[in-house]
Amino acid sequence: MYSEKSLRKVIKLMKEHGKMLAKIPVEDIKMAISKGNRKIGRVMNVSLPPLLSCANCSGCSKLCYDIKACLQYPDTVIDARMRNLTILQKDREEYFRRINDAISRRRLHKFFRWHVAGDIIDADYFARMVEIARRHPDFKFWTYTKNYAVVNRWVDENGRDALPANLSVMF
Repeated sequence: MYSEKSLRKVIKLMKEHGKMLAKIPVEDIKMAISKGNRKIGRVMNVSLPPLLSCANCSGCSKLCYDIKACLQYPDTVIDARMRNLTILQKDREEYFRRINDAISRRRLHKFFRWHVAGDIIDADYFARMVEIARRHPDFKFWTYTKNYAVVNRWVDENGRDALPANLSVMF
């Protein structure tokens, strides 16, 4: 369990990093799309910063597994998460274009996990996740989320059958 002091430290580091990135043109910011890790294997993934991107963060922030990585490796973990968030905030279209392009180049291990850290930001973000899954039916996509309201609203508006079969959303 993380203390308030640790959480404040991570948020401070993220905000400082965000201020630095805000001065850089989006085309000069390298997006962090991982090709996999030891825990999940050769699964492409994209992450956003915990605490700043999680809608229901107050309920689980003190237990968030990604806080440990942010505290242990702030120069790499916070940097990667904040670069992705900055691209998303500056140019949402570009953020999703880069993800789509990276997926399009992948020839083997056609798996993609949304948010090893972070969460679905809003309804538009989720709709774009769905669209990318539709564009790549040969890939398997998945995400874990605590932003139940956004996903449930999308399903209510579009129907459960509108979710692509290759996109798994786990609450």
